[in-house]
Amino acid sequence: MNKTARLWRERLSTAAFLTLLASLAGWTGWLTLKNPLQLLRDSTPKTLKQGPDYIIEQFSVTRLSPAGSMTTQLVAPKLIHYPNNDSADLAFPQVLTRSLDGTVTQVRANSGQLLRGGEQIELREAVHIVRTPNIPNAEVLTLRSEALTIFPDTEIIKSNVAVQASRGRSVIHAESMLLDNVHRTAEFSGKVESVIAPKTP
Repeated sequence: MNKTARLWRERLSTAAFLTLLASLAGWTGWLTLKNPLQLLRDSTPKTLKQGPDYIIEQFSVTRLSPAGSMTTQLVAPKLIHYPNNDSADLAFPQVLTRSLDGTVTQVRANSGQLLRGGEQIELREAVHIVRTPNIPNAEVLTLRSEALTIFPDTEIIKSNVAVQASRGRSVIHAESMLLDNVHRTAEFSGKVESVIAPKTP
């Protein structure tokens, strides 16, 4: 393979990797983090105070498909809601989602916060996302960081701290990241290091 052909192959491989990363931003499971809070807020008397108005232990919510199978599940040992700014704190949140094509995405973090009724979601400390396609021998996509901010309505995921994204043997390290599903873009900034492994013949 000549130098030009190899360069284009590397570019295409990189583009495919970034496109797959950007698809995380459009994962509809993020919306499930928003909807339970909306339901709880609608059923709670409208009182404003500085402290929490309710605390839920062993919080769990599951979304089912029309056929009755689980599509998304959010669990947390504790959820604390604050009415003065319509926010909620989550301890050790974990999310599991299964798409129509069988792709499984798992998300976990040491802490989470839902802001403005879930319009903004903050994940903090040991944030780990694993996306496993339902395809034989498909490469698993992982994303690690100490902080991620998710905007479900605009389908954006961003981080202002170091991130590591990997798929198979391909790895990207960056000081910050912005994934935009609407425009299908993945932007890494600051000091960026990447290793894009060639596809197995």
